[in-house]
Amino acid sequence: MVGLGREKCELAGSLVEVGSDFSGKSVTTIAADAPLPKLQLCPNCKSSKVDRNGSDVRYGVRIQRYKCQNHGCGLRFSDAGDLARAAAAKQRFIADSLNFGCANRVSIQVCDKNMVEGSKNLGSETQQRERCVSQDEKLKDTNTSSIELVIADYKHYMQKEHIVNDLTLSRYVTRLRMLATQIKVDLFNPDDFKAKLAFDPVLSVKSNCNKNSICKAYSSFVKSYLHIKDVKIPHFEYKCPEYDVPSANHMELLYSMLSDQMRVFCYVLMATAARPIEALRLEWKDINFAQRTIAINHPAKHGRTRTIQLKGRFVKVIDMLFDWKTRQYDRDVVQWRGNRSPELVFTYKDTDAAGHNFRKARERAVRKLGGPDQAPELMRITFYSNRHWRAVLERYLKGNSDAVANLLGENSDKYVQVYAPISERLYGNSREFDPVEILETDPDYSEKMEKYGREGYIEYNYNRTTGRHYLRKEKCEY
Repeated sequence: MVGLGREKCELAGSLVEVGSDFSGKSVTTIAADAPLPKLQLCPNCKSSKVDRNGSDVRYGVRIQRYKCQNHGCGLRFSDAGDLARAAAAKQRFIADSLNFGCANRVSIQVCDKNMVEGSKNLGSETQQRERCVSQDEKLKDTNTSSIELVIADYKHYMQKEHIVNDLTLSRYVTRLRMLATQIKVDLFNPDDFKAKLAFDPVLSVKSNCNKNSICKAYSSFVKSYLHIKDVKIPHFEYKCPEYDVPSANHMELLYSMLSDQMRVFCYVLMATAARPIEALRLEWKDINFAQRTIAINHPAKHGRTRTIQLKGRFVKVIDMLFDWKTRQYDRDVVQWRGNRSPELVFTYKDTDAAGHNFRKARERAVRKLGGPDQAPELMRITFYSNRHWRAVLERYLKGNSDAVANLLGENSDKYVQVYAPISERLYGNSREFDPVEILETDPDYSEKMEKYGREGYIEYNYNRTTGRHYLRKEKCEY
């Protein structure tokens, strides 16, 4: 029961009565027409079993995160209203950043005017100068924090959209921060970037290779983050230096002194010419132990998927992978996997972690051999040494650039021409056997295919439209 002394107040357009009962406890009665609180539903399964799952802050707006607890869903999502407010705050921030330079110039002019008017007496001049210095420092601090906020949001967006891998993104972020803080480039103004690239005393003297890397980072910021597609970023032509390709004996000597997982990882790179990130993405279903093939189904840098046939000296890699798979269920191996999927072949978190472990193991191996002076060749071996060594070997065995492009997953042979002179220098003549062309309409089509098959020719291309088979013979075995 509710006693006398009842008060009435209006809450959200509904009538709420607040009073006290005879025991002295306060009682609140909500009218029947009061609106119920908004129920959060999962956008995937429309379930109401949703729990809060932390929050994020973007551009000063707190974004509530949720997780669906419905069995079989588990979707994590953000509040739609918070995302809309964050998007509006982002647009306001971009507009303010574009006008920041004008505001800075106006404030400086005001400071100069105040200093001229206050030059009549020393005390007034000192006060005006201190005021100008404090305003400049405040603007400088605001500019620095704004730049860090923009770069952080750019990194978050690129990771969310999976536009580039984490290693490339970290390099892009470093270059963008250098442009904004050291070179003082207005990231929202492509014309300012072009002017600084041409006339800045620090940026203009860099090599074409470094300039091209900086242009790639800024192009990613402008086109992917700001969505300005029609802007033209300069491109600098440069000649790639000749790769330092170590010998197979030095590589195998180093790999014999590594841990089990690192040794298998390096031999996979050596046999498949895969990039380190592509090898880390390998799953057990990508390896066919019966046919001795490894499929690169998750290529990097918009490359092509390909399947590598292991033969000759690389057959032992399949045996090493089989032994490593049997150890995946050991407790000592599984406990270090962390958040990595058990379907993945290797347990390294990312390429940075794998590279750090490799460099430490390489230093220990070199110390056992007497130090860097006794084994300088081993110190020059990196993950990409396997890719270059395998590409040079493929260029010698096949004698053509398209075979190297297929092995590396490149979309054209433009970037594999550099391996031809290295193959010529290391292995001698790299001329291939003349290819053979056979038409399906030939009367002796079957006899020709069987004859060239016995001689060691293999089919490397087939045109379904014309019915032509192209055969090529390898010069030697792996």
